[in-house]
Amino acid sequence: MASPKTSSLSKLNDKAFSDHHQEVLRTLNDLYIESQTVVSNLKKVRGLRSKVKRKISVPGLGDENTIIYRTHLEINSIRSRTINRREYEKTLMLIISTVEDYLLSYIRLVLRAHPARILKSIKGNNSQLNVDLSVLIKDGYENVLEREISSRLASASFAAPAEYTKYFNEILGDNLREDALKRYIELKASRDLIVHAQSHVNSIYLTKTGEDARAGLGELLPINVQYFDASLKTAKQICVSVYRIARRKYGSDVSVATVLGDKGFA
Repeated sequence: MASPKTSSLSKLNDKAFSDHHQEVLRTLNDLYIESQTVVSNLKKVRGLRSKVKRKISVPGLGDENTIIYRTHLEINSIRSRTINRREYEKTLMLIISTVEDYLLSYIRLVLRAHPARILKSIKGNNSQLNVDLSVLIKDGYENVLEREISSRLASASFAAPAEYTKYFNEILGDNLREDALKRYIELKASRDLIVHAQSHVNSIYLTKTGEDARAGLGELLPINVQYFDASLKTAKQICVSVYRIARRKYGSDVSVATVLGDKGFA
């Protein structure tokens, strides 16, 4: 039977984990509601007609706004693009950022609680930290530790899929749900295309996704409501996988409880 102290710590960690998890799920659901609201409202006005060009004020190069003109056909074309694709692209970027923050928050938590794991490099090797003693004295152990953790998190964010997967699993001490992680990697690669290639497939996407690529080189990546809905499910599955590992591995972890009490997930 667990001692009262261990039981108390377990309950403390579980509540912090649960609150953090409910927050990310709420954020994901809110993003979905926002996107559906935009699409629904645009559908209502898409067919409206006007005989004159519409005058629109937009930010200019200087202090003054610039007046531009668009016909009803041009505006309806913009609305259609937003309904059919653009709104999903924009929201997918926010979904990925939300999940990424959630994943990294747990990696940060574990590294703070168990600093020896910082020695595990992104490539899976055991490394050494070369810290100048004068820097350690000047900045203090905590600040040096935080810098090293931030460096690891930044490297993990841009790592190749295989390294990304291996690193997260090793730091967490358990494996994330494999099928969801595979879909998530494709989703991350799709996000990169949206940001850097106007959603046209490049060689980097094909390398990252392999047999899971959804289009060929140079083609426009399919992004529609079906993919959007499936992506939200994948995002939730990844978050649930992390949450379950956290409860299973760190629910009664004294060091984790201490970090949560001092800093939370910040």
